[in-house]
Amino acid sequence: MRESECTGGIPGETRDKDSDTRRLQGFLADQRIIIGRGSLNRMTTLFIRHPGRPGPFGALMDEYARAADDFCRVVEGFDLTRFDAERPSNNPNTVSPRAICVHVIGAAHRYAHYIRKACGVGFVERYEADPALVHFPRDVRRLLTEGIVLTEETVEPLLKATEHEIQALSFAVRWGPRYDPEMILEHAVCHLLRHRRQLERW
Repeated sequence: MRESECTGGIPGETRDKDSDTRRLQGFLADQRIIIGRGSLNRMTTLFIRHPGRPGPFGALMDEYARAADDFCRVVEGFDLTRFDAERPSNNPNTVSPRAICVHVIGAAHRYAHYIRKACGVGFVERYEADPALVHFPRDVRRLLTEGIVLTEETVEPLLKATEHEIQALSFAVRWGPRYDPEMILEHAVCHLLRHRRQLERW
């Protein structure tokens, strides 16, 4: 697979996260919020545009969306006092549920940009979520959706890639090991699961 086959951007270009947000507005306006059954305060979302696709990336994106929905359902059960409640931690990303959510949102984008960089298309070198955008627990769903939809768009050209072609897109992550696109998505799913459990125990 040629690097240019990965979607969305010009090789070497730095990704403009504001343009990503504008580009997703139509999709998010139609699909991001659906009132769940049984509770007006419990919302659900598709998180991805094309659920049920075949192959490893189809499966991983479905599980990513499921993990994101479970994470958001837990977050949406917090009131503002609990959302801002702090606990001692050596990690500033885990001092409060709000901090955890900002961390999770940023990580979802960063995982996508690792893949984009490996593919040679536009990327943000070190995406950081804006904490000012997370006013309420319900804001997390929209912002997390943006990162996961970006991921879905990014891996779409890899749906028919061979195992060898996927493994050839190897990259180092900032915490040390080397990943390929399939491995980073597996990590992304587990990242949401771990932080969902952390919030359930808050």
